[in-house]
Amino acid sequence: MKLKISIFLLSVLFGKLVYSDIYQNVLKQAATQSGYASSKEINPQFEDELANIGKLFFESKNLSYNSSIACRDCHLSEFSSADGLPNAVGVGGHGSGAVRLSSEGQIVPRNVLPLWGRGSKFFNRFFWDGKVEKIGPDVLSQFFDKRPTDNPLILATLLPIVEIREMVVNDLEVDTNFKKEDVDIALDFYSEIFEKISSDPMMQNLANHYNVPISDIDLIHVGSAISEHFKKEFRLKPTKFEKFMNDEVSLDEKEIKGGILFYGKGRCSACHNGPLFSDLDFHSVIFPQTGFGKNGFGVDYGRFNVTNKVNDLYKFRTPPLIEVENTAPYGHSGSSYDLDEAIVAHFDPFRFVNFENMNAMERTEYFRTIQQVSNKTQVPYLDELEIENLVSFLKTLSFME
Repeated sequence: MKLKISIFLLSVLFGKLVYSDIYQNVLKQAATQSGYASSKEINPQFEDELANIGKLFFESKNLSYNSSIACRDCHLSEFSSADGLPNAVGVGGHGSGAVRLSSEGQIVPRNVLPLWGRGSKFFNRFFWDGKVEKIGPDVLSQFFDKRPTDNPLILATLLPIVEIREMVVNDLEVDTNFKKEDVDIALDFYSEIFEKISSDPMMQNLANHYNVPISDIDLIHVGSAISEHFKKEFRLKPTKFEKFMNDEVSLDEKEIKGGILFYGKGRCSACHNGPLFSDLDFHSVIFPQTGFGKNGFGVDYGRFNVTNKVNDLYKFRTPPLIEVENTAPYGHSGSSYDLDEAIVAHFDPFRFVNFENMNAMERTEYFRTIQQVSNKTQVPYLDELEIENLVSFLKTLSFME
């Protein structure tokens, strides 16, 4: 009898090991087929001295026209390079988190995107609406044909400097002299900023690096320094999933089941694929709109604001999932603070909407958003246990110390 019990226990144990091995191999194959790459394959080379100078610009309030905000104010280490708020709080804001939200800063009507991997070899579309992107040899941006460089990362680092509410106070001087739909005016605005900070030590450091007088420092020099800082500070680090793919650790049963859901039934990898767990393409997911929206009155037309194409209405770039556990809230409007809520928004968006509190315009916009959802982003029903397993898998994409 004891022998039979021992054989039974051994068979159960062996069966669990076989189950684990089989499903771990299935998960590895699925990730590989979906374009997985390690951090070493993704991370770019960077120029250390220039990156250190770029860090000074990134953290300096003097880079803003009104000397009131730095890039760092909205990309904080405590929130893993985001700010922890639904919508960003730009010029006039103070502190971080709830303190900043309750300050008198101006609202920037979209969720702050984390910066991990932004300097990587595969990143070619920037911002929620892709207003800077590289398509083959072409680079598209708000600079149009007057862009100072064909490097999309440099262009992406420069645009926030001239964004109203974000890094520019909309005072009378700005409203009168610079608030115009004209690229030349924007370039003049940059010149004003550089003239203002010409005596700043960071400008002298940059001039010394390039061995030119400060008067020769231009957009490219500053943008290059900040972009090198991006490559250095926000390069990807090994995650538990990467260590799993390298056979350095095993995943537990919930993480494995969640991973198989991610690449299988959940259809997450239809959009969250490739080295950064993002196709960097544009899709409509029905996250509730928080704040007044990019287009005002609680509306954000998303990609349409860049292309003016009707088919791009309410579409936003697929966010990469690296460090997703630590970069809440989620969605272009920052409406979901929990990963499980963000997952549910993909297949049961009505769960979070109180139609009785919506006016006719809000219901209309919500209906139009639904119309833009494609087959690619439609996720089948997931029960609570499946959602829990999926969240467990997503947490394996966090950096390990």
